[in-house]
Amino acid sequence: LEFSDGERSVLPDPVFPLGRTPVQIDDQGQALSALAVQKTRDGDTGLAAQTADGRLVFVHFRLTTSFLTGDTEVDRRGWTLPRPPSEVRALQLTANLWSLIGVDDAGTLLYWDISNPASAVLRDQAIAVENGERVTELKMLNGTFSMVVGTSRGNLSQWFLVRDERAAAGDNIFRLTRVRDFDSHPGAITRI
Repeated sequence: LEFSDGERSVLPDPVFPLGRTPVQIDDQGQALSALAVQKTRDGDTGLAAQTADGRLVFVHFRLTTSFLTGDTEVDRRGWTLPRPPSEVRALQLTANLWSLIGVDDAGTLLYWDISNPASAVLRDQAIAVENGERVTELKMLNGTFSMVVGTSRGNLSQWFLVRDERAAAGDNIFRLTRVRDFDSHPGAITRI
């Protein structure tokens, strides 16, 4: 943003952290019907997408810069994740790239444990809406420890991944848990 002679000018300054070449998410080149992008604290970037043919893919980009030459190299690794039970309408990644959250048209939240993408698992599913209602928006809150679901009837709910304390669950198994509802709005939630 620049001001000169009382005029405001916006000067675009695009940044290309993964290089100027377009990134390929699906190795098969399919169109994408849902996409999540997340940058980690370390500067890595994760992208998860559902392809037009129904597959779920995850790509992890790591940037390394040579301290001698200053050249930056992009390392790309990709995986196919367990297929969702139905088409996903929205996806969100956590900041550590360990969890992928999706929602389908029926209002079911889906949680994939992708901490080891080569052996990712669809860990949990939870109904986020009531009959006749549909999810219209899904967003992670700051820190990506929780998410907010907005619905066609103006309802908002907050969800966390909560550790399952049952001995039979094993170590570090998380479940989708609705922690609270907010006051309803008179119309559909279209942006969070």
